[in-house]
Formats: sequence, C-alpha cells, structure tokens
Amino acid sequence: MTVGPYRLVHLHTYQVRIADAYVKALVSSAPELACAIEITTELHGDVSDVSGFDVSLRRSDGTVIRTQKFDSGSKIGWKLDDGEVSLWWPVGYGQQTLYYVDLAAIGKDGKPLDCIAKRIGFRRVELVQEPLIDAPGTSFLFEINGVRIFIGGSNWIPADSFLTSITPERYRAWLQLLKDGNQNMVRIWGGGVYEPDCFYDTCDELGILVWQDFQFACGQYPAHKEFLATVEAEAEANVKRLRGHPSLALWCGNNEDYQQVLQWGISTLPAVVIYEKILPNVVNNLMGDIVPYHRGSPYGSVKEWDTADPTIGDVHQWEVWAGKGAPYQDWDIMGGRFVSEFGLPCMPDIRTIHYWLQDTDPSQRRVQSKAMQQHNKAGAHERRLAVYMNENFWITNDLETYAYLTQVMQSEGVSAAYRMWRRDWKGKGKEYCAGVIVWQLNDCWPVSSWAIVDYFVSA
Repeated sequence: MTVGPYRLVHLHTYQVRIADAYVKALVSSAPELACAIEITTELHGDVSDVSGFDVSLRRSDGTVIRTQKFDSGSKIGWKLDDGEVSLWWPVGYGQQTLYYVDLAAIGKDGKPLDCIAKRIGFRRVELVQEPLIDAPGTSFLFEINGVRIFIGGSNWIPADSFLTSITPERYRAWLQLLKDGNQNMVRIWGGGVYEPDCFYDTCDELGILVWQDFQFACGQYPAHKEFLATVEAEAEANVKRLRGHPSLALWCGNNEDYQQVLQWGISTLPAVVIYEKILPNVVNNLMGDIVPYHRGSPYGSVKEWDTADPTIGDVHQWEVWAGKGAPYQDWDIMGGRFVSEFGLPCMPDIRTIHYWLQDTDPSQRRVQSKAMQQHNKAGAHERRLAVYMNENFWITNDLETYAYLTQVMQSEGVSAAYRMWRRDWKGKGKEYCAGVIVWQLNDCWPVSSWAIVDYFVSA
C-alpha cells in the first residue's frame, strides 16, 4: 500500500493536553542582535481547569537560566539580557548553541496537567535580494545574524525507497558527510517527503542550514477547493512541526513547477494559488517573518514567471549534462545569483556495482550490459556519459576502471563549478553568485546517478 500512516502512531488519554507550543526565538537586527522568547500554546481538553503555566529556560547541560510562572491568558515570554544566551550559527561561523524551554500547564490545584519541552536556538535569518554594484538584477543571498554567508550545499532526496527502513543513524551519517565536505546547507527537494524530526534535529546540532521545499515538484497541480483544503492542512501541519528548528532557513513553494509550464508552452498554471497565496499565508500566519518564503525553485521576477534569468532569483543550471550538453569546463559562464541545482552523474563505488551484479550472468559485468543500464537514473545516461567520458579520458571497456573514471569526472566537474562560482562572491554589493547546491547528495537505491555519495553511504 502507498497510503496511510507510515510513522509511529501513539494513543494518549488526557484531561488537558498541550497540543502545540510554539517557542519563537527572536533575534533583532544587527548590530544589536537582542534575543527574546515568545510562546504561544494550543490546549486541548478541559482548558477551564488551567490556572497558568510554569516556564523555564535551560542550557543543554541542564543549567536553568530563567524560570517564571505565568497566569492563564497572559503573554508568555521574556526579553533576555545581553549575554544571557548565545547565538546559533551555521557550521564554520560559530557554535551551534541550543537551549530547552520547559512548559507545564498548571491546574487550579497547583499540580501540572501536562508538560512539554522544546529545543530552540537563537538566530536571525534573512533572504537578501537587493541591487548589485556594476551588475544587473539583484542578489539572492542568506544573511545569518547579520553576517552574509556563501552557501555551499547539496540537494536531498528520500534516502531509501522504503522510508520506514531509514534509521536516525543513517540520517546522521549522510548529514555528517555533508558537513565533513565543508557544506553548510541541505535543500530538501519538493519531489520527496517532509523528513522526520531526527533529520532536522541533526541539522540543528551540526549547523546545517535547511532549504525546505513544500512537496510539489515537476508538474501541474489542480486548484479545486477540495484539493486546496488538503494542501493547506498538510502545509499547516508541517510548518507547525518544523518552525522551531534554528536550522530552517527557507520555505520554498515548489520545485520546477513554474519552469515546467514555461518549457511545455502552457499559458496557465492553476496552482499559482498554492504558491502565491496559500503557502505564503500559512508561513506568515504560523511563523511571521522568522523564516523567508520563496515562490519556487527556480524562480526569478515576481512580475513574470522567469525561471532562467541568471541575474535574479535562483536558477537550475542544467546546460551541462542536459540542455546543450555543454562541457563542464564552461560552467563559469553559466552561473547565476544562486545556483540551486547542477550536477554530473557517475557510477557508484565499485562495491555497490558488485552488489547489484552478484547474482547476474558473468556477461553482465561490462559497462554497456543490460544490468548496468537498469541501474541508472538519468535519461539517455549511456550516450551522454560516453560523450563526457570521451571528452575527458582515454576510453576503456574495463568496468572497474570506467566506473572509477566516471567518479573522477564527477569530482573534477562538481569541484570546478564550486570554485568558478565561488569567485563571483566578491564582497558586499558584489555577491554575483551567493550559493551553489549540487544535485544531489544521496540515493534511494543502489544505482548510477548524480549522487556524490551512493546508497550505502560510500563517497
């Protein structure tokens, strides 16, 4: 079955329950960067029995910083003193300092009716889109706690075709590799799933910023009222679940839906009501301006659906491999203000190839065998890969050597793109390229693909 709950289901009985508590960790603009906490609660049950709340703020080691009682109906929160808490920073820019807020609903008899703990981090994230010096268009950059940050990252797809088989340890292994590769952002692609809490918890701990697509990708979605109602409900549930994570840096409306319409020559897109009204309203109503919203990826001007203008918004740069099939050495003339997709495929670790060939006829142990072609993701994979291999290496028919050389080519091509586009980060007002996110980090089965790490977490 492909429907129904696939994550843990719990049954709770209660008199009063804290159904939701949003602990908004506020940071004012630089240079002050003053910190505050605002808490909103949603109670279920006999709320008339609630007299107030006990609230405490503590460090990860358990040290209590503040504790206070609040009457029912009063505003819950604090303005924190300078130095009372530390900021949360992305990896490479500072510590990932995390705190806990403990909240207990107190009954009229003075006893707790329910309690909840929320982990938070204090950071301010802004998406800066402003005119540039000596260049057309505008910037598209992330500013964290007043510091403009060049983004180097990876796109993320579901890590297994069977989602229930993914353990927290596997998620951490993937994300640790991303961090060890000197990357600071993961983009969760809109054609996958909203990942479980442990994924975002790990990003909080490792300092990895999260670009979160809403789950719409590569298609035309309807706009009838019954469907829109489910869209809004799903968006609200996931924004509520994820809004407290300091790693969350961007909500994005979709992946390539605007682009698909333009490529197909279709003049209408019913789903604009989703991307331009429902989703931004959900984010604003539930989070305010704590995390920015971007209509789609790629997307440029709000005046028209422009998904390919390199001078505004973000772009998916596929003229290498797809599109024109240009040499990867030309990536320096194909950039954009923010390149949120690009890539080159390769074959995986030879041990992974041996895994899928282990029960096949020995005749299948060759580059162009049926078994090898059944284990690739990319359209026209064999022809395109042969072209790029021929342009960069002496051709070999030895499977082990060929597989290794495809990996060398991917490594050289992807690293060249990072180096070339990073040179366009020239200082304030000259952020001609402010981010590069490779397609893709991971795989959902043993296969040749664009992944820079294969299914078995082999780089």
